[in-house]
Order: sequence, then C-alpha cells, then structure tokens
Amino acid sequence: MKSTPSLSQINDLQDSVARGDLEHAELGIRELIGAYPTFAPAYALLGLCLWKRNKPEEALVNFQRATLCDLNDVESGVMHVRCLDRLQRYEDALMVAEQWYWRFPNHKVLKSLVRGLRRIAKPQIDGWERTGFIVLHEVDLKGPEAS
Repeated sequence: MKSTPSLSQINDLQDSVARGDLEHAELGIRELIGAYPTFAPAYALLGLCLWKRNKPEEALVNFQRATLCDLNDVESGVMHVRCLDRLQRYEDALMVAEQWYWRFPNHKVLKSLVRGLRRIAKPQIDGWERTGFIVLHEVDLKGPEAS
C-alpha cells in the first residue's frame, strides 16, 4: 500500500470542493482519510469542505488534525484560527494565531488575524476585569452629586 494517495485522486476531490459538490467531496475525502489516516492534505480538504458547508466546529477538528499531521501546514493553522473566530472563541483564536505567527512572522494573513483578534479579545478581558473591580469594591457609579 502506498503511503500517499494518487495526485489524480486528490485533484478530483479538490475539483469537487471547488465546484461546490460538497456532499460528494466529503464522502470521498472521508474514504481517503480511512485509507491514509496521517495524510494532512486530506484533513485540510475535509476542513475546507465542512467550512464551506457552514460547519465550523467540525471543520475546526479537521484543521487541527491537519496541523498535527503536518506541523508546517500554516494554511490549516490559519483556517483553525478562522474557525475559532467564527465560533466567537476569540481568546482561543488569538492564542492559536499568535502561536502560528511566532513560527511564521512573515505570513501576512496571520499578522492581520493577530491584530484584529487582539482588538476583539483584549477588550473582553479588560472589560470583565473592570466589571469585577466595580463589583468587588462596590464602587459608587452615581458620583458625589447623586447623594
């Protein structure tokens, strides 16, 4: 048994995804993964197929698997971040984006994602901390004139 599938098999599945024949592509990709369980591009393609079918949670799992099979698969890393972003898991998305950006500092999409996520994730953290401070210290928000 070969360690990787044929190029024509991969191209056919990529064409199916590109054409929007997503159900057919998903079935084929799952068969491919069954035959080649450590083939990172199959997981990445399945993740893309699921992403296009608006299933970000399932896509996330497959992009993670792709990056575990190929630690340099930066495009799957980017899609991993995008899935977390779509799921509104901004702190997780920022953490993953920063890890990838640390390894690939010249990647323009990662740079953009990190910048955007820092604006989204950080205010949530800061806002929560301020709210906790107000409650903890029973700060009077009315001011001295209200008394």
